[in-house]
Amino acid sequence: MNLEKININQTFNQFKNIRPYDTEKTSLIVFACVSIVFPIVLNFVFYILSEFVFKGNTNLLQSFRLWYVLANLLFQAISFFVFAIRDFRWFVSNRIYCYFIYTLFSPLILSFISSFVASTIIDFLLKIAIVFFTFFRHDYVLGFFKRLKNWKNIIITILLTAIGIGMFYLLSFIMTSLTKLFATNDVSNNQESLNKYLNTTYGIILLFFLSCIFAPIIEEFVFRMFLIDILNGKWFGYILSFILFAFLHIQNTFDWTHILMYLPLGIVNGLIYKLTKNIVPCISIHFICNLVAFISLIVTR
Repeated sequence: MNLEKININQTFNQFKNIRPYDTEKTSLIVFACVSIVFPIVLNFVFYILSEFVFKGNTNLLQSFRLWYVLANLLFQAISFFVFAIRDFRWFVSNRIYCYFIYTLFSPLILSFISSFVASTIIDFLLKIAIVFFTFFRHDYVLGFFKRLKNWKNIIITILLTAIGIGMFYLLSFIMTSLTKLFATNDVSNNQESLNKYLNTTYGIILLFFLSCIFAPIIEEFVFRMFLIDILNGKWFGYILSFILFAFLHIQNTFDWTHILMYLPLGIVNGLIYKLTKNIVPCISIHFICNLVAFISLIVTR
């Protein structure tokens, strides 16, 4: 009787890959709850209470906002341990823990900084550090530059950028018209917060780098490349990417009436990346749209 030689290393590796549960599905559910369900529900509840229940009562609004922050931090801490216990190796190898560490400790760090400009700079530097710490491991940053080595990819990138900008402004016109039907003011709270930078030359320069340089690169890596890729390019990841992108711009202002204004850019860039796997036109579109908005802020201030 012939006995086949057993490859111990291969057998051991196969055994390691056997898991008693669907880690991808479990991680997806937890991620969706952390990123969408809980924050959106809390923000919507705060909006309802502030507009219809506690309107005019400043003390109650401040108390509720404090409880909202504490509840959000508590949920982040719980989800941190859920992720770690469910699939610790995936949690560590993909460096997802960086996101949770940032969300847990950034409010505490920024609370000691009284200057709005200084806190914004530190917040952005922390985000940049976390994003690049995660993406450099997967060769995301260097990988997309390789697409620009031939003229064909350059021409395709330019065409996609032009088409994307046209789609963005068309959707923006539709969404802005819908927003005016139920919004009490024409300017969103997020845009009003940006006006704080326009008082000094230093603030204007800082706003340019934050909105036109850092934001397009960081946000496209996070909401398009990372979020869609980590969900294996599925349509759920695409939908999740533009919902979270829009929600990011209102999560600190609770400005639900203007959330539609932030959907077009996420929809267009998410669709382009979903179909082409090319992040360059997404960054280009984001840069041009933010640059136009920046120039309009300077001209109309």
